[in-house]
Order: sequence, then structure tokens, then C-alpha cells
Amino acid sequence: MQLKKPYLSVIMPVYNAELYIEQAIRSILNQTFRDLELICINDCSKDESLKIMLELSKEDDRLLVIDSPENLGAGQARNLGLAKAAGKYITFMDADDKIDSDLYRKAADIAENNDIDEVVWGLTEQHYDSNDKFIRSVPIAPENKVVNNKKDILDTILFLEDKTLFGYQWNSFYKASIIKENDIQFEKSIFYEDFFFNLEYAKHIKSISTIDDTGYFYYKRVNGSITNSFTADYFDLSYRRINEMLEFFKFNSYVDEKVCTVLGNRLLRYTLSALQRNCDKRSGMGYKDRKEWFLKTCQLPLYKELLYNSKISNPAYYITAFVIKHKMAVIADMLGMVIGIIRK
Repeated sequence: MQLKKPYLSVIMPVYNAELYIEQAIRSILNQTFRDLELICINDCSKDESLKIMLELSKEDDRLLVIDSPENLGAGQARNLGLAKAAGKYITFMDADDKIDSDLYRKAADIAENNDIDEVVWGLTEQHYDSNDKFIRSVPIAPENKVVNNKKDILDTILFLEDKTLFGYQWNSFYKASIIKENDIQFEKSIFYEDFFFNLEYAKHIKSISTIDDTGYFYYKRVNGSITNSFTADYFDLSYRRINEMLEFFKFNSYVDEKVCTVLGNRLLRYTLSALQRNCDKRSGMGYKDRKEWFLKTCQLPLYKELLYNSKISNPAYYITAFVIKHKMAVIADMLGMVIGIIRK
């Protein structure tokens, strides 16, 4: 058992990850930065995940395994880990990913030397097809910088959102004191629990650093991915995500064309995806239902607030915005069907 508190607590929810869990755990325990604990929460796995974790814990006493008696979902499992975490800083990792051996060393050096509230790094997307065959790698990285004034922090958050880096929890060091003093927890939500956690955390920070490192390998597999499954609440949660970020910027008196452009394009992206999902037979929606949904959705206030004040980033979004502004339900339905065919 460790006697002194670690500098870093790494929290990992685990559910049916027997194919990947050893690689993920070893990539953490083999970090050149050694002053850490790894808290793995077995979320009622039905495979050999728990057995593998327990065997690895015999090799390294920095690994703590919690066996949850009920299936909580990733967000609530992370909350169990937060309750146990003893580190000055906290980070997270998914059980089917891995990290470079120097990643935590780089983040810890920045955090310690500057007393930073949050350190954010990039990622490398590892794309696989439905047969689990590797397709391509896509690195996404922020620039190296340290900021500690309100405007620059807001600029950084908007940049991270634009680059899709704000919506993850495993690419940041968080100060444990900020999490615990403000009782910041993960929601029970099938989508965006990471985003809502980050947005709540962002309300309390006075400094942030980004580092140009893509040493987190995010494996995007089709099979078993929540992103690729059908969820009836997809658009409602997506709309809420954009609305809450806009409210965050409004609260900080920081809404301009740049904010509207980032959030407006994100809204169009989610709308396109929702149109495609509505055409999925699992939605149970016929053409009349889809038409009613579209015409009702067009009336939502965010469309007027964002689309008339933003620069559209690509032709598909431009067409979507035009269709929304002119309430062209037939064309909207055709867009949903076309997107569905392309994604197959």
C-alpha cells in the first residue's frame, strides 16, 4: 500500500475491455512520471476485465481496483473514482486507449512550474472500420501556451471547442481541490457527460495551459461505440450542449462573431446528424413525423441567435442553414437520407 499521497490520480472506468485493458493500464504504470495512482472501476464487466486488473494490481501497488456492485455507466463510475482519488491533480483514461510514456511527465512539469488549474493536451485519433481493421491516424493538437487572464482563458476554451478537444476528460490535468471544493461530478448521461463536467470545471479556473502533444491515442472503433449507436435523445442533448456553452460565454460577457461561428457550425453539424438519425428505422419515424420534427426544430431560438451571426464553414452546413432558414422540410429529409447512405 502507498503511504504518501500521489501527485496524480488517474481514473479509469472499465466495462468489457478485456481485449485492451492490459495495454491501457501498462501505458499508465509505465509512465516516466511515477508519482501517480491508477484507480480502475470495474463497472460490472461480463468478460475477463476484472481478472486482468486484479492480476496487474499484484505487480504494482499503485493500481487500485474497485469492483462496482452495479452497472453505473462511465460517468458515474468516474464519480466513484473521484471519491477515492488522493492526488493533487486528477486525470482520466478510457480502458481501450493508450498513452505515450512521457505524456504525464510533460503535463506535470507544466502544472507544477506554473501552478496551473488545468493542463490540456491533444490526441491522435486511431480510426478502425467495422471489421476492426485500422484505417488511419488523425492527430489533433493545441499550441503550447500558458494563460492566466479571463479573456485568454475564454479564447482558449473556444479554441478547444472548435478543435473538438473540449469535450473529453482524458486530455486534461484537473486540480483536485477545484473539483472537490465545488462538488463537480459527472452526470448520468449517454452523451456529453465529459463536456458538461468540463464546462462546470471551466467556471472555476483562473489559469489554463495547452501543450502541443498528441500522445493520447484515442481508438475510434465502430463496434460497440456509443457514438455510432442509435440514441433517441441525441439532438436534445446536443442542443443543450451548445446552449449551455453559449450561456457560459454570455455570463462572461464574451459573445461575438467568433463564438457564434464556432457554436453555429457545431449546431449545423448536430442538426445534420439528427436528420440522418431520424431516417434510421430504429427511430420509428415516418416522413410525417420527420417533417413535424424539422419544422418544430427550426423554431428553436439558437438557430436565429447563431446562424444569422456566424460564418458557415463548409458547403454541407451552408445548405443545411439555408434549408432551416426557409423551412424546407422535403429537402431536409433528403439531406438526412443522403447522409445516412454516405455513413453506411
